[in-house]
Amino acid sequence: MSLAFRVADRGWSPTTLGIAGAIAVGALYPLTASAVGPFVLPTLLIGVVLLVVAASRPGVGVAVAFLLTSLTPGLVGPKAWVPGVVWTALLFALVLLRPSTTDSVRSTRLPPLAPVALVFAATVLAAFALSPAPDVGLPILRSTVTGVVLFLVAAATLRSWSDIAMALRGTSGAALLVGGFACLQKVAGASTGIGFLTSTGELVSRVTAGFGHPNLLGGFLVLLVPLAGAAAVVDSRWRLVHVTGLVLALGGIYASFSRGALLAVLLMPFLLLRGRWLLVLVPVGMLGLVVGAPSVMTERFALAGQDGGELAGRRDIWSTAAAIWVREPLVGVGLGGFPGTYATIRVAGKQFLPDTRFKPPPHAHNLELQLLAEQGLLGFTAFAAVAGSSAWRAIRLRRSPNTGHAVVAAGLLASLVGLLVHNLFDVTLLENAGVQLWGVLGILSALVVLDRDQGQPDGI
Repeated sequence: MSLAFRVADRGWSPTTLGIAGAIAVGALYPLTASAVGPFVLPTLLIGVVLLVVAASRPGVGVAVAFLLTSLTPGLVGPKAWVPGVVWTALLFALVLLRPSTTDSVRSTRLPPLAPVALVFAATVLAAFALSPAPDVGLPILRSTVTGVVLFLVAAATLRSWSDIAMALRGTSGAALLVGGFACLQKVAGASTGIGFLTSTGELVSRVTAGFGHPNLLGGFLVLLVPLAGAAAVVDSRWRLVHVTGLVLALGGIYASFSRGALLAVLLMPFLLLRGRWLLVLVPVGMLGLVVGAPSVMTERFALAGQDGGELAGRRDIWSTAAAIWVREPLVGVGLGGFPGTYATIRVAGKQFLPDTRFKPPPHAHNLELQLLAEQGLLGFTAFAAVAGSSAWRAIRLRRSPNTGHAVVAAGLLASLVGLLVHNLFDVTLLENAGVQLWGVLGILSALVVLDRDQGQPDGI
């Protein structure tokens, strides 16, 4: 007998239950507000409602997970990762507890990309076991495990176009929130303590939107820009949200002045557009960019490679990272071991010496070198397999006869390539962007299955 019938048999109407629930909440709220904070009980109630909805509409659960990636330490404190981890664990529990389908073969088959994702997660766990600095490696481990679990949830539960559309609304929502905050900081002239000097001596501030560094902000938003653009095409009901998220995300990237993210954005039209649109719009856009680019932006790129410039410093970091990898070529120095090893290894020209006031860089400023240094050839190969398999799947899906699937696949491909381009100059696969990347790959995996099962053209 269902819960509804049991309630009816006992004479408990929905109105009675609603009144009883309101009385209970009203009695508990003063206690929880004074003991743990005024927002704890409302947050828990909202979470319970969303979890109940997610049980029947998986796209809602994945969308909420993407929204939670927008919580940063600068916004909610050092425990900003907790809501995302808890929510992802609850979604995974729902996957494990859901009734098995009649198609037992399909229910037990691993989703596309899942094998390479699990192999990479295993290499990260092994690297953490070898870590000389577990406290530094723990955030990387946490974001990877959380992200891979979110990938499995998305890949296993997004089984309809409406589910995938809902998940994309979550990515656009995250772009809207983070990009909006970044634009607000720029307009308000908020001081972040990070900036650069132009040739005229003007100090230009770079915004962070709660992230630890503007480059992390750029790496977070560069994943979302092409997805918001693709979603605006295929999801007309929420087009305003997608377009707003796209515009604010682009504004946030501009305000971050992250050169890697800006370069990635410039390359995205070549992945999103096809045929005559590519031949016409891209040259026109490039010409407009050259003619109309703000002087502060051209100066930002012109600073690269000058004496004492950031690019010159990165070259020293890259050469040192390569030396660290040569030291432990197979397994690396362990997760989170790069800063400590950088401080002690002897490399000619290195711009950090022990026992000075200068701190070693937190990472190699290049994702590939970071993987080689901390996880060796094993970790690098495992991530290359993830990136290569994902790109191959997205390229094949981009040729789908289903126009909507092809458009979203182009956005997913541009998102992945944009992140890889940005991470040629930085490492942003930490906490927020790391979890977000795996969620995006989960959407790709789910779309591959949907296109395989429902591959007939349906327009946009």
